Amino acid sequence: MADIANFTDEDRAAVVVRCLAGEKEESLAAELGIPVGVIEGWMRKAADSLKHKQVSEGEIVKDRELQEDIKDKQGEIDELRSKIDATKKVYEAQKTILNARMTKHIFDR
Repeated sequence: MADIANFTDEDRAAVVVRCLAGEKEESLAAELGIPVGVIEGWMRKAADSLKHKQVSEGEIVKDRELQEDIKDKQGEIDELRSKIDATKKVYEAQKTILNARMTKHIFDR
């Protein structure tokens, strides 16, 4: 179970008795001498706490996955930038060679 140690005593009792021992809400209410509605409230509160915790843990997992994806994409971006820089250098070298050939051709006439 998700972090049941942080529940209040009532929430923990409701979850433990109901979920683990299979005891009915009515039986627990009779044993504790309290209305069934109180037990039902504890159960709702405990369930909401679990849902909230599951959502929080899910968000953390998604955040970690997103961070890993971002790192991967950043690596891909860095590789593309390197290729672009290399392509620019090749282009500039080819342009310089072409200009030199054109200049030579003009003067050779």
